[in-house]
Amino acid sequence: MSASAPTEPTESPTSEEAPTGTPEETPSPSGTDEDDSVEESNGLSTPSDAAPSGLPQPEAGEPLTLSDFFQPDGNWSENSYSVADQDSVKGIGSEVSSCYEDSSDTELELRLQNKFDQLSFSVGQSNASERSDQRVVVRVLGDNEQLDVNRIPFNKIQQFQVDVQDTNAVRILFHLDEEVEQCYGGSVQAVVHDISVK
Repeated sequence: MSASAPTEPTESPTSEEAPTGTPEETPSPSGTDEDDSVEESNGLSTPSDAAPSGLPQPEAGEPLTLSDFFQPDGNWSENSYSVADQDSVKGIGSEVSSCYEDSSDTELELRLQNKFDQLSFSVGQSNASERSDQRVVVRVLGDNEQLDVNRIPFNKIQQFQVDVQDTNAVRILFHLDEEVEQCYGGSVQAVVHDISVK
């Protein structure tokens, strides 16, 4: 009986040591994981090659849509239009009513980041325009320097091929030709289509 009595206390310290050792080992790997996760999250939050938030990224050779333009105003809409002798032209349209070359021009802008050599697009007046006796003046500016300008009458589609090498911001501005009689008080719907860069 004296041999069985010490057997009970011998097992009890062993069972007490087991939980004591377990919490000692637990904090060291958990602390390491937290450090690693902080380093990884910091690395992912500020990648060096990330594009600015919300900046469209046009692709060479692909048709450009309204979403490729930089902050277009709400007057522009993507739809199918009838232009001159062409039906169901997929393009971007907006009303143009200003007769002056000023800040009230209707505008589209691309941020090309100096990555392309040529911008191509076509412009015409929708057959559903309010007036048919107006000309739309289209100016293309590259980094605030004029690259091209054309006056487009009703029932005509004008093609543009603009050199944009080493150009970042390209603005396409629209207003009515002030030299046309009764320019004031009317409006047309300008349609831009077949837009691409290369």
